[in-house]
Amino acid sequence: MKKILIVAMGSLCMFGSCSQDFLDEYPPHLITAGNFYQNENQLVMAANSVYNQLYNVWGPLSLPYAYGDAYGGDSYIFLTVGTSGDWFDMANDMNVFSASGPVESAWNSYYNGIFRVNDFLEELEAASSVITTPGLKDRLRAEALFVRGCFYYYLAQCFGGVPLVTEVLTPTQAIVLSQNTEAEIIAKVEEDLRFAVSNLPPSYNNQNRGRVTSHAARAMLARVFMSYGKNGEARELLEQVINSGQFTLDSNRDGVVGPEDYAHVFDAYTKNSPECVLELQFIHGITGRWHNYVENYTPTVPFFTFPGQTQPVGTWGLGAVEERLFEAFEPNDEVRRSISAVMFITNPSNGSPFFAPHTAKYYHGFRDLFNNGSNVPIIRYSEILLSYAELTNDAQYLNMVRSRAGLPGYGQPGYPSHINSLAEAIEHERRVEFSFEFQRGFDLRRTGRFLEVKGKELGRTLEPWRIHFPIPQNVIDVNTNMRQNQGY
Repeated sequence: MKKILIVAMGSLCMFGSCSQDFLDEYPPHLITAGNFYQNENQLVMAANSVYNQLYNVWGPLSLPYAYGDAYGGDSYIFLTVGTSGDWFDMANDMNVFSASGPVESAWNSYYNGIFRVNDFLEELEAASSVITTPGLKDRLRAEALFVRGCFYYYLAQCFGGVPLVTEVLTPTQAIVLSQNTEAEIIAKVEEDLRFAVSNLPPSYNNQNRGRVTSHAARAMLARVFMSYGKNGEARELLEQVINSGQFTLDSNRDGVVGPEDYAHVFDAYTKNSPECVLELQFIHGITGRWHNYVENYTPTVPFFTFPGQTQPVGTWGLGAVEERLFEAFEPNDEVRRSISAVMFITNPSNGSPFFAPHTAKYYHGFRDLFNNGSNVPIIRYSEILLSYAELTNDAQYLNMVRSRAGLPGYGQPGYPSHINSLAEAIEHERRVEFSFEFQRGFDLRRTGRFLEVKGKELGRTLEPWRIHFPIPQNVIDVNTNMRQNQGY
């Protein structure tokens, strides 16, 4: 059966650093796999299209947001009743149901992305005879496996056992799949990411900047290892990233590490900060090459404008800031709070404050309208340091992050007195440092504190089965081999 590969020009996203040349290589047409791959450059273009799937992994309404921020308790939807926002409010309250549209949409989006990766891997193998550059086949395979590994990691974290698909299936084959165990899924994730670590370079030249590096793969694999108790292996990977010398908290490279470096990372015009180990890449001002995080994560207020602008911005009101997140910032943590958690905007009709909770991380520093080409950090060096502090029980790495924020370190005068242990200090720091970067729910699950912390926030006892989302009901209705998760 001849397959058609759709190489999309839509929301473009890549990892690491990026050049306009790399972004411009995406072909805006249908490619017939059977007769297209006549040389290795064409295979490279097909591999480029796989990077489009990373927007599906970490997009505004993806599983990382739904579980990391909404289910994690730091975000809800500041939207009217009767919209998709209702579901995310229920997620915040841990009342998710199997027939919800967002759960099914995320599931379908992830498996569509997995299909595209598997399709590319099969075509790469079939056309490998046209490759003449040593190591290129393994590098392209590693890039694709990295993408697939990310898809399956979040599926396993959010749903538990899911079908493991590693080849292109027909519709008939797909509707009789059964679930693999969560352990089996994670074993495959580890295998895919290990291959990526071993076969990707630590950096690229300017022409190929934008591709995932071995350090990004190490950082992602360390996330996986920490999530499943393989702390020794995670520590070794993080040490390699730290010792590479490629990354720093000095985002603006001025030789001084301070709060302005945090602001620099999230400035809309910062590209490829030396703090970013992994980031999605977009282009300012080119239709189809920007993102819609801004429209999603800013309030549905008719008079909402970007700072310094007068024209209102049409937005969707997702990703509102929970008051308890706002209150988690220390009084002197002004830069991080002002970027991460905005609670009020000014009503231009009377100059009064208007309640509109949202994050400014995706529009900080915008200087013109609808130019949503800011890069989106996924893994930052601060995460590497805080994870290493957790694994080594060494506060110096935590205090490096706090020093950058202009705050006293753990164990130093002025540190918050209500935080009584290093583990609690790291949990607090990760919450404020990575708010709206899709982390908190996964952090609480990793440390075994999800049910305790969320139960305390919600004022009720939570059942252990709530650690997972339900399998979408339509999936079960179509495929009788699928089992619903406990409790749903």
